[in-house]
Amino acid sequence: MLAFDHIKDRVKSMHIARCDGAIVGAGSVVTRDIAEGATVVGNPAREV
Repeated sequence: MLAFDHIKDRVKSMHIARCDGAIVGAGSVVTRDIAEGATVVGNPAREV
C-alpha cells in the first residue's frame, strides 16, 4: 500500500491482491481480490 501512505491510519490492509488501475470507493470494505482496472464500492465492495 505504498501509494496510500498518506491514509495509512484509515486503511487496514489484509492479504488481498490489488491490481493496477483499480479504484476503491471511500469507505468500501474489500473482502476479495480486485480485477485490473475495476471500480469497486460499498460494504462489502462490489464492482460497478
